Amino acid sequence: MAKAAPEEEKEKQLEPREHTPESYEGTAPYFDEELKVPQGRDHRRTVYSLGPVLEMIAEEAGLTFLSDHPIWYLHPETEEQKTYYGDLVLARPVDVTWITASDLLMVIEVVTTSKRRKEVKDTVFQRAVNEYNSVPEFGLIFPDRDDGRSLSWFTLDEGSGRYTEVTLSPGSAVELQALPGLEIRIKPRSDWRPGKKLELYY
Repeated sequence: MAKAAPEEEKEKQLEPREHTPESYEGTAPYFDEELKVPQGRDHRRTVYSLGPVLEMIAEEAGLTFLSDHPIWYLHPETEEQKTYYGDLVLARPVDVTWITASDLLMVIEVVTTSKRRKEVKDTVFQRAVNEYNSVPEFGLIFPDRDDGRSLSWFTLDEGSGRYTEVTLSPGSAVELQALPGLEIRIKPRSDWRPGKKLELYY
């Protein structure tokens, strides 16, 4: 008797759903409900200094800029569709009411280092969820002036579906694939200020 053919592996797929207050209740931006950690001062300074510039450039380029806006993702372990928030996001020009990770071009997470569990969530889980959902570019910004890290940058290898890290140091820069001509530059260490370790050039 012939064996039944194994079931084909189910391909992950995001379903566009309307973002309503009910769909992200209990996951307020600026505050990690799970870990009970608020946004820090240096985190806020980074988002407020880079965000308006990114928004202006994105608008000129016909892209969508988001900051702490709900976005649908597939959880990398359960494949449950859940809402997560990116600190600095570039997306295709879409209706953000229905936005999913499939619409994203770049996500930057500003890392909170005041609580170890939150730092691990930012650096490990956020990277994993963006990699799993095939977001082409992902960055981690370390805003605290006394932290020797500044920017970690990852690009998606389409063949493997995994992120490759670009090594960066003070004085170096990375050009965004999402927006050619836009560079994120790391200031020389002597110019670092709390929440202000990077500059944008376009």
